[in-house]
Parts: sequence; C-alpha cells; structure tokens
Amino acid sequence: MTKTRRAQPHWWNKGLSWRALNWRLPVRSVNGSGVTGLVVHRDGQYGWSNRDWVSGAPAERDFHFGLDVIGWITDSGATLPLDNRIVCCSPLEGTTSFVGPDEHGHMAVVLRHSPDDVVRRRFSFIGDLEEVYVERGEQVPAGLPLGRPYVFRKNYRFFHFGIGYEIAGTEKRRRVYINPAFSIDGRLEIRERIPFPSNRST
Repeated sequence: MTKTRRAQPHWWNKGLSWRALNWRLPVRSVNGSGVTGLVVHRDGQYGWSNRDWVSGAPAERDFHFGLDVIGWITDSGATLPLDNRIVCCSPLEGTTSFVGPDEHGHMAVVLRHSPDDVVRRRFSFIGDLEEVYVERGEQVPAGLPLGRPYVFRKNYRFFHFGIGYEIAGTEKRRRVYINPAFSIDGRLEIRERIPFPSNRST
C-alpha cells in the first residue's frame, strides 16, 4: 500500500522559531470537548529538579527537558488526573522520525517539523506513552492522535512533552530542547500534587 504524501505547510521550509508558529496543544479529548490548556506537575517542569515526582523518591539534581503533563484544562476549568479521556497529539504537521522506547523503556514518538537538510531542524518529543498509533516515516497532520499516556497509578496517567531544534554538526545533529511554556498557545497550570483517592501527596 502506497502512503499518500501531503503538501507541506507554508512554514515548512522557513526558519521560523517555535514561538512564531501557531502550534497546537499536544492533547486531545476523546469525547470532543475543547482542550484549552495543560496541567503540569511542579517537579515535572522544564528546568532543574531534585526529585522523581513519579516515584516520590529523592533523586540526583538533574535537568528536565520538557513538561510532565498530568491534567488538562477546558473552558470550565482544570481536570486532574490525566486519564483515558485524553490522547497525545501532534502539535504541528510533521513526519515521525522515531517511534520506540524512551530512556525509561516507555514508548515515545519524535516528530520532525522541518526539511532534512536545514541547519536548524524543528522537532517535538512525546514520551512516557502506554501505546502508540503511528509508525516511523508517517507524515502526520497537526492534531493527529499519536498515542495514549502512560499509567503510573491505577487509572492515573501522565506523559512527557518537549520541543526544540536538531542542530547540524560536523558528525551528527545535536538536539537542543527549549521550554515549551514560553510559546504554548493556551493556559498552563502548575500543580504540586495529584488528588489520589488514598490522599497520598505526589
């Protein structure tokens, strides 16, 4: 079966920054309700962290290259936790350059949003997935469901979202992540804990 090639968007060959593009939130409700923002765990923000919030254990100081999304926002407010009503989606039209396990062994998808031969190539990364719906080499439109967030407690899910640039070098490309919060088109709420039924703070 031959895959249909879509016409590239007008910005594809332009060196526009992520902030200059009108990219979508990387989530979609399966019941069609409009998602207007993301809820991110306090210890899952872009930047330095001293804690593994998923396990609750202390961790070595490390840099977190993206956002750990634990809930979503609609016009009626924030909903926590992330559950099976949400799927992860492509923030921009692009091509899947990687589909496979991330550094934690969970499924991940990397999308390329620029031509192969440019010096600074846009990419997005969605990791900590329970399952994926796409294959490597697919051309996907913005908003297409890519996979389902990972379950880390019974019926409680999260996923990792990152964006950045792959910079051409002398031997191979260097991946540079940027903070998605600076150019996100929607609300962003930071929460310190998830309301587990056991009242355990996480």
